[in-house]
Amino acid sequence: PPPAAAEPGTMRALVMAVVVGVAAGFSAPAAARGAAGRAGARSMQMPTLTILTNVELDASTQASVLSSSSKAVASCLSKPESYVCVAITKADGMIFGGSADPAAACTLSSLGSINPGNNAELSAALCGVFKDQLGVEGDRVYIEFTDVERSNMGYKGGTF
Repeated sequence: PPPAAAEPGTMRALVMAVVVGVAAGFSAPAAARGAAGRAGARSMQMPTLTILTNVELDASTQASVLSSSSKAVASCLSKPESYVCVAITKADGMIFGGSADPAAACTLSSLGSINPGNNAELSAALCGVFKDQLGVEGDRVYIEFTDVERSNMGYKGGTF
């Protein structure tokens, strides 16, 4: 029977990846380097925040919201900011609760770190950024949190 599956990033997964690499014709050192690289890549957990708002954005405001949001995501999810991706888009046609008053709809996806405590902390932090920098009240912000399976996140021409 095939060997039992192992969680990515565990020692068993690393050993199994080396065994498979050697069986595929790679030298043991080359298979180990490849397996270690894949295990390391799997530990990188890339949060992506997408912000959609009906607020006019000049270049300075956009840069400030991007920077503040990136720092909030990194801090609340305990990730290096170098892993965080943030995008903001001005929606010309957007209403929230039947009103065209300032509003925002966001999605945050991450490989791990999506949990009730982090979600609440990040929601508060982002709502603070949006209120201070965009004039959007917290009751006019939706944030969807998604914990993405590693196989469903592409990076460097592959997946995690």
